[in-house]
Amino acid sequence: RGDITVSQASWLFQSWLPYADACSPKNVTLLPLDWRVVEDQSEFDSPEEIQWMRQLTDSGRRVVPIIWSHHDDGHYIGRTYTPYNNFASHLAKAGCDSYGIIHWSLRPHGLFFKSHSVQVWQTTKDQPLQETCRIMARNIFGTEGEQTGGEYLYDWIHSTPMYGRDTSDFMIDRPFSNDKLNTVQKESQRRQELLAKIQISHDNPSAQRHLAYWKGLEEFNVRFWVDENSLQQSIEALKTGDVLTAQKWLDKAEPISTLKKYAAYASQLGIIPGDRGLLVLMNLKWYPAFVGLNQTLGRDNYRINFAPTFSEPLAQGEGHRSFHIDTEKNLWLVQGDREVHGKQWTWSEKEEQKTDPFSESEKEIVKTGIHWSESVQIPIVPAMISRFGSAKLNVPSDSPRTMKVYVADPNVKKQGDTEFDLILCGNRSDTDSFTFEPVRAKYLRLVCHGNNLNTWNSIYELETPSRLKNGEVKASNSVQDYPAIFSCDGKKETRWAVDGNNEWIQIELDPNIPFEKLQIRWYASEREYRYEIGISSDGQSWKAVTPENGGQKSLQPITVSPIPGTAQVFNFTVPKEFQHGLSLRIQPKKGNASLCGIILEQ
Repeated sequence: RGDITVSQASWLFQSWLPYADACSPKNVTLLPLDWRVVEDQSEFDSPEEIQWMRQLTDSGRRVVPIIWSHHDDGHYIGRTYTPYNNFASHLAKAGCDSYGIIHWSLRPHGLFFKSHSVQVWQTTKDQPLQETCRIMARNIFGTEGEQTGGEYLYDWIHSTPMYGRDTSDFMIDRPFSNDKLNTVQKESQRRQELLAKIQISHDNPSAQRHLAYWKGLEEFNVRFWVDENSLQQSIEALKTGDVLTAQKWLDKAEPISTLKKYAAYASQLGIIPGDRGLLVLMNLKWYPAFVGLNQTLGRDNYRINFAPTFSEPLAQGEGHRSFHIDTEKNLWLVQGDREVHGKQWTWSEKEEQKTDPFSESEKEIVKTGIHWSESVQIPIVPAMISRFGSAKLNVPSDSPRTMKVYVADPNVKKQGDTEFDLILCGNRSDTDSFTFEPVRAKYLRLVCHGNNLNTWNSIYELETPSRLKNGEVKASNSVQDYPAIFSCDGKKETRWAVDGNNEWIQIELDPNIPFEKLQIRWYASEREYRYEIGISSDGQSWKAVTPENGGQKSLQPITVSPIPGTAQVFNFTVPKEFQHGLSLRIQPKKGNASLCGIILEQ
């Protein structure tokens, strides 16, 4: 068909082009992507790569190289990549008649676009970047800002940091050190001093808006770095148990003000879809980390809403978190059937729901929920944990706290149709410690059944005084690079891991030493792992052993029987000793259990 054009694209040049050429009809255009920019390199810097393109174009193959103005894996905002020098000459040497640009936004990418477009025109072939900066400054700031504005743009596109990503659960996944922050602040101050020298007449409102835009961009970049550095420093302090220092660092961060600053400067030239997309990104993958850390530090309520969640399964990073922002601007972590393995429901607008005396925010929460037909345990976790943080709720509370559990069920026709127990449990820290009635055995085995969040089983360290020195450690299965022996090597950072039900790990015991103590340090302590402990004298016949103490502590259950057409709230008083995290066990007794949301008040 003549109305369809087929092209192929992939990363890198030499490692892909020859194979694509051999496997594709000659009328298929090849689009090699200059991916090495993420490593501060370029395929155009290599004569060998250009020669590969030249061989293909000389043979009649059309090759259109694709360049990035920024990259979604760490070089997303701040500025664009610095434009290529002698771009037209590179294309000519490769025999390419076109090029393409990958980008997610239009601003502040104009200089990158403009530089390459003028370089490929015959009259401005390979125009130096400094000249393009000067001309662009004249166009946006007027003649009075041409020289200084040109200097600013040239400085900006070389020295401004690039940061952030959109292809993971975290916008920031790299350290923001104090030294780097100091550099960012000093370089921005230098650029802002250049902007301050630009004098624009009052009869040129367009130039004034552009100047305000660039000043706002500089202020936003610095503020973002201050906030993220404060977040990371707070997390590091919290890891050492220094809560006071962690709080002081977090007090320096003003993420909401920073988001407003972004919206304000972007509005100077009119908000475009790329601006909106970046605001959504920061609100979903950056701001929640501050909320989560405040929750961990005991300064904000934990909020969980059971409702439909969203992901993009075909995306590089499909996303694992959904959020709800209520009328009071509180952030709720949303969990749906994917996260808590139930069946989600939404209250019909045609059905009346009694919600007195709930607030407007609470009335929003009880409009959705989850049904469970089997027992489930829900960990009470922060809205988000930074890529550099820990999910443990381990900040001591000076007084008992209250946990509210919101219940409604649209399927109940009369009270008594369904009944279930709510049981508040105090999680372990990061280690399960057990004592047993002394018994002699040759082998110890843990049979694992995943955890309350997924089917993974993973142990950092399995310790017992009765383990045979240099004895065998084996498992039913292990994922690559996480073998069974890692669970007994005495190292904090290594672990055994396997995905699946009924997977086991086994260690050899010294039969001369009674088995009576066991410690299991689990990976991701916010998870509730499910497992049984067994011993054997021959490795064939196994006997289950029950610990005399250890494991979770729990409160007396609250029995719930939902009332038709009515939303209810049930309160737990959380003991002070529950400092290592909480979970709520939901145990159906008759019919399905149904929950709408949870608030842990601090």
